[in-house]
Amino acid sequence: MNLDTHRTTQTRKVVVFSTKKETPSTPQQRRAFCPSCGKLAVFTAAGEQRWPARVAAAAGMPEVVQLWLCSHCHSTISEPNLTF
Repeated sequence: MNLDTHRTTQTRKVVVFSTKKETPSTPQQRRAFCPSCGKLAVFTAAGEQRWPARVAAAAGMPEVVQLWLCSHCHSTISEPNLTF
């Protein structure tokens, strides 16, 4: 959703347009063992990694891979490497 904000001052009008998409108020989190540090940790969704179709097919993986951030060691782990 685009946000339109209108602000008015005494001497001029300022119109600000934002195309920033709204983000969820609470990040998606899951618990799992971290393959980097070996600890049971809370993983917070850190975004997506996108691959061109031919690269993903050659590697045998999906075109879009979810990335997760470990609360203990702060490693970024791809979803195929986690067991929730």
